[in-house]
Amino acid sequence: MTEHKTSGTRGKKKATRTFKNAKPLPTSAPRYKGTIVEDELLKPGGTLLAMMTGRAQELGHSRAEMAEHIGVTYGYIAQLISGHRLPENMSKEVLEACAQYLGVPKFTVLVAAGIVRPEDIQERPEQIGNTVSAALQFIGKDPTFGPLMPPELLTTAVSAQLQYFVVRLFESATGSKLIPGERSVEEIISALSQVEQRRQELIQEHRLSG
Repeated sequence: MTEHKTSGTRGKKKATRTFKNAKPLPTSAPRYKGTIVEDELLKPGGTLLAMMTGRAQELGHSRAEMAEHIGVTYGYIAQLISGHRLPENMSKEVLEACAQYLGVPKFTVLVAAGIVRPEDIQERPEQIGNTVSAALQFIGKDPTFGPLMPPELLTTAVSAQLQYFVVRLFESATGSKLIPGERSVEEIISALSQVEQRRQELIQEHRLSG
């Protein structure tokens, strides 16, 4: 991977070697234990930096070695640490390499980098209040969980967040679905992939018919 910068000298383009091929971890490398370096959390894009630095510590890697494994220069890492380069502006290739280095789904890295926010994929409890209220009434009638549910859960004395949490716990425990529209990230991605596939098929059919 090569990033090009244009030099103002005589209008010529000068190629600057910023990225290189990532060096995969050996298959024998231990799994990421979730180590977080708290000193990195205060920096811009700190969540991803804290995870990457924690992973490097687990593997006994220096920052230069970490850079080698995600296919960037040490200077690139230094720019991330100083805040001159933000994780949210990292290229697709580097984000994928970070996911491989951590051994986590790419989506996890997108959230850690601040590209995708948790609230972007989660319903806000206060926006589905009627649904939550109906779900709590259903739980109250359940022969197993109903007798255990405090009556206060059905009143305004309890926050919408706590009510939502109880409903989600019930769904998880029973395998039921009380909040329509709540779908896992995997389900959403799968559905969107199918739509995109159909879109490409229609584009191709249109070209052939034209």
